[in-house]
Amino acid sequence: MDSAYYDRMSGNNQAVLLVESIQKEFILPATSLPSGSKPGSWFHVTVQNDTITSIKIDEAKTSAMKDDIQSRLARLQSNKKSRFKRR
Repeated sequence: MDSAYYDRMSGNNQAVLLVESIQKEFILPATSLPSGSKPGSWFHVTVQNDTITSIKIDEAKTSAMKDDIQSRLARLQSNKKSRFKRR
C-alpha cells in the first residue's frame, strides 16, 4: 500500500491524487473517493498497472499533517520581530 495526498479538485469534478512513493499524479472522479474526503486528506492506496485499484482514507496521517501545519504556522506567526536592522 502507498500513501496518496488529495491535492485538489480539477475541472469536471475530478480529484487529483499525488502518490508519494512513485511520485505520480492520478486524476479520478471525485465520486470514487471515500465519503468525507476533501482536499488535504491522505489515503492508503493500492496501485497496479498505473491504476489505483483500492483507496482508503488515512485519518491518522491526515490529522497528524494538519497538526504539524498548524504548529508551524503558529511558530511563524509568533516570530514577528525581524532579525534584520532597519536603516
